[in-house]
Amino acid sequence: MRKYITHPLSIFIIFIHVVYFFIALKIGSIYLVDSYGYLNQTKNILAHHSWYAEDWNAPMLIDYFTIRPPLYAFFIIACKFIINSDYFIIFTQGLMSIFNFFLLWRLLKKFNIPQKNINISIAAALLFFPSQLIHVNFIMTEILFQTLLMGVFYFSAKTIQLPNHANIFKIAVLLSLAMLTKPVIFLFGIVLFVFFLVLFWKKNKLILLPFLLLPITYHLFCLQNKHTTDFYHYSSIKIMADLRVNARYILATKYGEDSSAAFCSKVFYEANTMKSYEVRYHYIETRCNEVYTQNKMVFALLYAKGIIATFIDPGRFDLSLFFGLQNNSSQGLFHRLNTEGVKAIPDILKQSPLFLLSTLFFVLLWTIILFISVLVFVFDKKTDSLLRILVFIFIAYIPLVTGISGLCRYRIPIYPEFIFVFAFALPHFINLVKRKKINA
Repeated sequence: MRKYITHPLSIFIIFIHVVYFFIALKIGSIYLVDSYGYLNQTKNILAHHSWYAEDWNAPMLIDYFTIRPPLYAFFIIACKFIINSDYFIIFTQGLMSIFNFFLLWRLLKKFNIPQKNINISIAAALLFFPSQLIHVNFIMTEILFQTLLMGVFYFSAKTIQLPNHANIFKIAVLLSLAMLTKPVIFLFGIVLFVFFLVLFWKKNKLILLPFLLLPITYHLFCLQNKHTTDFYHYSSIKIMADLRVNARYILATKYGEDSSAAFCSKVFYEANTMKSYEVRYHYIETRCNEVYTQNKMVFALLYAKGIIATFIDPGRFDLSLFFGLQNNSSQGLFHRLNTEGVKAIPDILKQSPLFLLSTLFFVLLWTIILFISVLVFVFDKKTDSLLRILVFIFIAYIPLVTGISGLCRYRIPIYPEFIFVFAFALPHFINLVKRKKINA
C-alpha cells in the first residue's frame, strides 16, 4: 500500500480531490434539488422512523414514502453522528472517490496494464471529466453508488481470473446494498447472475448461492413499502419517471409543451382521487403505457437520444451549478433539445459563458474518446471474451434502463469502468497517432 501512497499518481488523485473540496467550501454549491429529498428522508428516519423523502410538516405526497431507498440517508446519519455538517458528508465522499480510483488502479495492475498507461488513464479521467469531482461534492447518492458498483466490478473481474465463493458473496452483498441505494439497479443482479450462471454451468453452480440475497433484499424492501402504502412494490420512482419524464417528453415533442403539461396535470389530478395507492400506481402506469404505444416512433427516437446523452453528455448543468456560472433554475440542455429541438442550440450557446463553453468542448471530446474506447475494447478479440462481456454489461445497463431521461450524472456510477476500458484501448490510440506521424 505504501508504494501507492507515495506514487506521483496518488499525490495527483488526492490533490485534485482536495482542490474541488475547497472550491465547494468557497462557493457552497453542494445541493441539487434531490439533495433536499435525501436530507428530509434523514430527518424523517430519525424523528418519525419513516423513509418519507419530503418535508414532514408540508402536505403529504404519497409517492415520496417509497421514492428513495434508505441507504444514502443512513450514510448521512452515520457521517453526521461523527461531525454534524453537510461538508463532512462531501469530505467522506471524497475519501470514497479516492478509494475508488485506488481500487481501479489495483485492478488494472492485476490485468497487467503498464503503469505509464494507468497514469495517463486516471489523470486524464480526473482532468477531463469534472462531473466526477463535482458529484463528490454534492449531497447526492452517486459516489456511494459508484463505490458499491466499483466493488461489484472489482470482485466480478477477480472471479473471472480466479473463481471462489468469497468473491461471489462480496458481489451479492454489495449488489444488495446498491439496491438499497438507487432503484435503477434492481434488475442488474439478474443480468449478472445469468452471466455467472453461464460461466459456472459446467463447473460448480452452487458457487452462486449468495445471489439468493438479491431476491431476499428485493422482497423485504417491497414488504416494507407494502407496510407503508398497503401496496407491494419496489419504488414509486417508476411511475414518477413514466409521467414526469417519459410521457412528458414524448407528448412535448409531438404536441408541444402546453399539451404535455396539461396531460401530466390531468393524470396526476385523477390519480390523486384514487382510493388506494395500488390503484393510483396502476392508473398512472396504464396512462403512460398508452402514450408509449400510441407514439412508438417518437418514444424510440427519444429513447435512443437518451442513451446517447448518458454516454456523451458533458455535464453542462453540473459545471454551471457547481461553479456558479448560471442560474440553477434555468432549463437544462437535454430538456430544451427534447422540447424545442435543435433550434434551441444557438440560444443555449449565446447564454453560456466562454469558460463554460470551452470546458464543455474538451469534456465532450473526452467523452467521445471514452465511447470509442468502449467500442475498441468490446470488439478487441485479443482481450478475454468474458472480461469484454462483463464490462459491456456494466457500461450498457444504466444507459439502457434510464432511456429517455439520459443525463451526465447517470454515467458517474459507472465512470471507473469507462476508465478501465480506456486503459485497455490506450495502446490502440497511441499506435494510431504514431502511424499518422509516420505517414505525415
